[in-house]
Amino acid sequence: RKRLGRPRPAHLCGQAWRSGQSQYQDTIQPLLDRLEETTGRTVEWQPVDSNAATVEAFRAGRGHLGDISTGTSAFGVNLGGIVPFSVPISPSGQFGYRLLAITRDDEHDIQSVNDFARDDVTVTHSEPASNSGNQAPSALFDQFFDVTAGEDYEREFSGGHDQTARGIAAGDYDAGPICSTCVDDLVGSTEDINYDDFKVVWASNPFPPGPLVHRYNLHPDIVEGIKEATIGTDWTGTDYAEATGEAEYIPLDYKRVFNDILIIQRYNGVEYESGNL
Repeated sequence: RKRLGRPRPAHLCGQAWRSGQSQYQDTIQPLLDRLEETTGRTVEWQPVDSNAATVEAFRAGRGHLGDISTGTSAFGVNLGGIVPFSVPISPSGQFGYRLLAITRDDEHDIQSVNDFARDDVTVTHSEPASNSGNQAPSALFDQFFDVTAGEDYEREFSGGHDQTARGIAAGDYDAGPICSTCVDDLVGSTEDINYDDFKVVWASNPFPPGPLVHRYNLHPDIVEGIKEATIGTDWTGTDYAEATGEAEYIPLDYKRVFNDILIIQRYNGVEYESGNL
């Protein structure tokens, strides 16, 4: 006779931002506790260190719920079996982020994205699948400035938004695209990077934030519990909201809200393969 053991724990997958892994787990512990209440399962945080690792964790079944970056979402849907179901709202009601084209504050010869095409300007992008770090600028710089990444300038991938900001501030790169909230997170978590280090030469219209997702084959009762802990819980005024900048989670119509992201990726000829992450 088959013995019934304890239910397996659910794994919340995510990248540690703003701080190290132990500090980040402390930050999200209230959410983990709430998820345990609403799902009846032990919920453990499983740290990942890249967009590719996030998608792979869901594909392999090691990730059951979590967050994923905006530009990686379609990869997760096509490769990782994820279902985007919610997006966060900040305590001030802010939704999403902007793509910023930045340079150092003292780079007086760089005043526009057009200057990225000069031979003496070194431009960095973050990661291939990143929306604001690569996909959106590849499409929008071409559309608005007739400046094509990979043709008018060689793009060096920094490995992430933090690395982009630090590299530009240190002089390793002259300019590049970055997400506005990533700059906020970095400035808020370190003393050696400040807003005054940078100059913004162009900003896009807002993009949707990275969504909350769950794996497609979770039991409906577990999915209902996940939604109760997120969409059904008001985090306004809590330490969790202050630490994460996420006071409320609202339902997501993925196809509608992410339509512009999918158009950008189609414009860039993106193929949803793991090697393109």
